[in-house]
Amino acid sequence: MESVAPDNLPPALPLEIFRLVVEHSDAAISITDREANILYANPAFARITGYRQDEIVGRNESILSAKRTPRHVYDDLWRTIRAGRSWRGELENRRRDGSEYLADITISPVFDENGELTHYLAMHRDISLQRLEEQRARTVALQGLLAEEERNTALREGLLGALFRLEEPMNVLASAVRLLSLRNGETATTALRQALADGRRILDELRASVPQEEPEAVAPVNINEVLHDVLSVSTAKLLKAGIEVEWRPPATLPALLGRPIALRCMFKALIDNAIEAMDLPGHRRRELRILTRHQDDLLLVEIIDSGVGIPAHQHLRIFEPFFTTKRGPGQRHLGTGLPRAQQTASAHGGSLQLDAAIDGGTVARIELPLHHVSE
Repeated sequence: MESVAPDNLPPALPLEIFRLVVEHSDAAISITDREANILYANPAFARITGYRQDEIVGRNESILSAKRTPRHVYDDLWRTIRAGRSWRGELENRRRDGSEYLADITISPVFDENGELTHYLAMHRDISLQRLEEQRARTVALQGLLAEEERNTALREGLLGALFRLEEPMNVLASAVRLLSLRNGETATTALRQALADGRRILDELRASVPQEEPEAVAPVNINEVLHDVLSVSTAKLLKAGIEVEWRPPATLPALLGRPIALRCMFKALIDNAIEAMDLPGHRRRELRILTRHQDDLLLVEIIDSGVGIPAHQHLRIFEPFFTTKRGPGQRHLGTGLPRAQQTASAHGGSLQLDAAIDGGTVARIELPLHHVSE
């Protein structure tokens, strides 16, 4: 007895429909053999990559590589598709004219009727503009976050600085009251004692009103990403000051267990300090170099500027709270940036030191252990 197909099954689509869908797709579609040699590429492939079909067929997909994607990404890609599974990720590609773009790519294995892997189907889109817009939005959000953190820190440390300075005259007044009481008796100093008590009460009330620092959660941190964020936020300042930045981050660094916002604020304070050291009238050489590397259980970062350097007589005071060399008309520096940066490094079990650079300027050396953060 013949089997009859159910009436509700849709009719099979002609193969021509599949061809037209591929030909008119906005995604770059290519079909390769098992070694990634291209057998077919659709028109969108030519629009995105710049390679016509007659130029690309027979070439290997690796011709699109910009040689900037980490090796481990390609290792994972091949391991996945050779195991018969689809892979999706982002690769940095290069067009025929040499320009680079970021590709969002999906590669799927193709099997014959016997289940043998015979080909690969790749589809990719150029997401460079999308990623650029995302990065811009992220930078704006990060600018707001760091600005808010800086405002809160400035308010908190400004109030604490004022309280610290007020304690000295209060202590002098207390000593004067004691001397007067010894000479003239307690009755003569009653009013002064009351004034002193009122002053201390007001100081205590002011101290209690200082905003408390919210504890930040510890999380894995990519130092390269942190530095990239800080440089993005500081781009306008760097361009305005005419500073040339040199930074060639290693492709991979182990994640650091730390506090992301605190670390961003630390590096921003150091880069702000470097910008101010170079952005001076008549100062010609304006170069900022950043070095990052991994050594044993440490992440090492060096921020080297070509500024005026640190005078020898001030070197021992640069990490003192409220010490600053930037006093003058229109300048309102509390002198808390470097002490705060040092405190952050210490809270992560690391260290921060500033030394004279070999060819002039200053080098900030930061050492951060991978797995230590104080509570």
